[in-house]
Amino acid sequence: MTDKRKSLLDYIFVLRPILLVPAWTMMLVGFHRSQGEWGISLALPGRLWLALLLFSGVMGAAYIVNQIFDVETDRLNKKLFLVAEGYVNKKAIIVESILLLGLDRKSVV
Repeated sequence: MTDKRKSLLDYIFVLRPILLVPAWTMMLVGFHRSQGEWGISLALPGRLWLALLLFSGVMGAAYIVNQIFDVETDRLNKKLFLVAEGYVNKKAIIVESILLLGLDRKSVV
C-alpha cells in the first residue's frame, strides 16, 4: 500500500500551473498588441497584474472542476493522479475552487 500523504504543494499542483503559462502569454500579447507596443517590459499596469491574477484563479478553478468530474476516467487511464488516487481531499479542492471563484467575484465588484 502506498503512502498518500497530503501536501500543500499537491493543492497548488491540482491547479495545473504549467497550463497557465500559455494563457498568460496570450493575455500579455493581447495587452501589448492593444497598446501598440511590441517591446518586452515588466512595467505593466496594476490593473493588468490584477487581471492576470483573477484570470489565473478562474482557470485554476476550472481545472479543479474538470478533475473532479473526470476522476473515474483519470483513474482508468492513469492520468492526473492527484484527485483520482486520493493525494488531495476531494472536499478540500471543492472548497479551493469555490474560494478561487469567490475571490475573483469579490475583486471585480
